[in-house]
Amino acid sequence: MSKKNVLVSACLLNEICRYDGTTKMDIYDDLKGYEIIPVCPERFMGVPRPKISLENSEGKLQVIREDGLNITEVLEEEIDEFIASCPKLDKIILKSKSPSCGFKTTPVQYADSIKIENGLLVHKLLQIYDASIFFDENTYKSV
Repeated sequence: MSKKNVLVSACLLNEICRYDGTTKMDIYDDLKGYEIIPVCPERFMGVPRPKISLENSEGKLQVIREDGLNITEVLEEEIDEFIASCPKLDKIILKSKSPSCGFKTTPVQYADSIKIENGLLVHKLLQIYDASIFFDENTYKSV
C-alpha cells in the first residue's frame, strides 16, 4: 500500500527559505507514514529577501514587496507550475500567516481595513481540494 501525500510548507521542515533567512520548526517526525511534498512558492526570490504582503485591490489579490514592487504575476506562475506537477494530496500543512501559505490566518490589506484570509497558494489549492484537509503548524496534530 502506498503512502498518503502531505504537502508541507518547507519552512516547517527546517528548510531555510523564509524571507529573513530562518526556518520555523521541523515537523518531519510527526509525518511518518506520509510521502512529504515540501513547498515554498517564495523560494525563487532567494533569502534573505524583502518581506511581502497581500493587498486586495478592487477584488483581486496583489502580492506587494515591502519596497513596493508588485510580484503577483511571478508568484502566481510559480504556484501554478508547482500545482501542475504536484501529485494528488491527502493532507496539506502550511505556515500560518504567510502571504502565500496562510490558511485563514493571513492579513490582507483592504483600502480601509485589514482582514484575515488565505494566502495566494491556498486560494489556488482550494479550487482543487476541500478545506477539511488544510492545517497549519498549530492545528495539524489535531487530526
